[in-house]
Amino acid sequence: MKDPNDEDVRTMSRSSSPSELLWGPLQFTIFMMWIGTQKFMTLEGSILVAALGIGDGLAPIIGRYYGNLKYRFPMSGQKSIEGSFFGVFLGTIGGIYAFNHVLGLRDLSGQNMVICAAIATFAEAAAPGDCDNVFMPVVMHFSIKHYPWLLK
Repeated sequence: MKDPNDEDVRTMSRSSSPSELLWGPLQFTIFMMWIGTQKFMTLEGSILVAALGIGDGLAPIIGRYYGNLKYRFPMSGQKSIEGSFFGVFLGTIGGIYAFNHVLGLRDLSGQNMVICAAIATFAEAAAPGDCDNVFMPVVMHFSIKHYPWLLK
């Protein structure tokens, strides 16, 4: 068992819990493999990678250093408004824009990027426990599947 004071544990986990190093990165890797093999070079794949890879990746960093306004949904972990807004919401918008240009995909409308970012932000905030790396892409996938106009 890793020591909570170990440099790797302190750097890569939010709670300094060694067990967190297995759960979060494992979820992230599984979904990124699915996105890479099933959604490669698609608008949906771009949105999911932006939300999970950029938005959800930036949120805990911003929340840790700048997060003064804390909140908690029932059954979810504690979050910060700063991490949710500047990390998930703006990170998702920036990620969608950047990935679409890098991959040569067509642009989403600004309104649809904002809606996708809002869905990602709410899903990440409301995710039960430490399951945000599973919950958020699943919510995003089914939102896009149910509302295909989001890809316009």
